[in-house]
Amino acid sequence: MEDVSGDKSTGGLLSAEGASGISRSEQLTREKHSPLILNNYDWWKEFSLLNFLRDVGKYARVGTMMAKESVKKRLNSEEGMSYTEFTYQLLQGYDFVHLFKV
Repeated sequence: MEDVSGDKSTGGLLSAEGASGISRSEQLTREKHSPLILNNYDWWKEFSLLNFLRDVGKYARVGTMMAKESVKKRLNSEEGMSYTEFTYQLLQGYDFVHLFKV
């Protein structure tokens, strides 16, 4: 996966195997001093593109996504922005929704 964190160069894309090994871990605290470590690959691996577009994409507004300063910066850069980078914000948003439900 890639993100739009302001890095001026595009990182390499990871294979599914690579993403499962090093994908971003989320830490939640259920009890004091008792963290729960989760790997977002666990809930993404079975999520198809069509299901994602149907269940998540319908809530995304392109205007809102385009208005983000990080997106504007990348679009106006010499490198531009890939579709993967642009949609990364949707993946991050869904991670937060999933973690909220845990």
